[in-house]
Amino acid sequence: MPAQLSRARPGKSGNSGPACRVEEISAFEGLDKLRPEWSRLWSRCPWATPFQSPEWLLPWWEHLGRGELWAIAVREAGEDSELMGLAPLYILKGRAMFIGTGVSDYLDVLLSPEYDRRDVHRASSLIFGHLAASQSKWEICDLQEVRTESPLMTAEKPQGVLCSTDQLGTCPVLMLSGIPEPSPSDHPVLRTSYRKAWRNIRNNGKAWVETARDEDLDHCLDALFRLHGARWAKRRHPGVLSDLNVRGFHRKAARGLLAAGCLRLNCLYFENEIIAALYAFEQKNKVYCYLSGFNPRFERLSPGKIVLGYAIENAIRAGISEVDFLRGSESYKYQWGVRDRPNYRIVLKRPEEIDAGVNAEREAGAE
Repeated sequence: MPAQLSRARPGKSGNSGPACRVEEISAFEGLDKLRPEWSRLWSRCPWATPFQSPEWLLPWWEHLGRGELWAIAVREAGEDSELMGLAPLYILKGRAMFIGTGVSDYLDVLLSPEYDRRDVHRASSLIFGHLAASQSKWEICDLQEVRTESPLMTAEKPQGVLCSTDQLGTCPVLMLSGIPEPSPSDHPVLRTSYRKAWRNIRNNGKAWVETARDEDLDHCLDALFRLHGARWAKRRHPGVLSDLNVRGFHRKAARGLLAAGCLRLNCLYFENEIIAALYAFEQKNKVYCYLSGFNPRFERLSPGKIVLGYAIENAIRAGISEVDFLRGSESYKYQWGVRDRPNYRIVLKRPEEIDAGVNAEREAGAE
């Protein structure tokens, strides 16, 4: 099925910056066709994370996507112009959301950094304006997991809709110096319990960490799925990786991110058995720790602490500026000296939805 495109009239902002046009993409083939341009835009966009890459979002739509695809592409006016912005959305039961909602810790638009700050602001405002002009397609536009530095946070909000911005949650982040230590083991984050855990496990047998490569990626992913499931089984819960569609998504996303140079899937071996795994990504001088798992039989050897500490140690060695533990306020994250960073939710509502909500509140109060 070919891509379905509809073009809005070019938008202008005085005499500054080029005129823009908007394209709507409503078929997967059309979005997949954008992959080369999308990859270039993603690699240039300073606030982008692995969760906005085509390697992450295209497999998400293939394996987990439902509803109607509705991606908004921004280009300079003129034929054969380079992709300047992308808002990958879909609509499900009247709700417009980012592709990747649910399994992605950060979601956002991508905009080209070659344009100055005013043009980035104008392009993000143009996306909001197009959302408002297309409100017949949706009842609520629910943009989740938006970070503080997103241009959507400061973009001019459209008229004719109610727009609200609320904090959605936090991601604990470990700030590093960004300068390699003479010896990573001297870094204060790693001096105490992490080093003690290594000594303890090596006193009990042969232990080492390996990072997944192309030839053993499936083996390492199988171990991650098994270990993550074992951790949740103790709580009598199947875990998020038990679903076959979710596993299929991660297999394809991990393969693509490995090819893009972003994947860091670290496996802790103990006596030739993988007893812990950390599924992480590295991009733009940052490390993102997405999921982990360990064998409960070896909990006394602190395998989870070792595999996470290994990622932090490598980050220090490489001069990485921060290690992001992503969503969730689990207590183990705060043992590393993290600081919470907020995520936001931007919601657009149509006027009739606002009226319906007010009337529902009035009816509830009258009962």
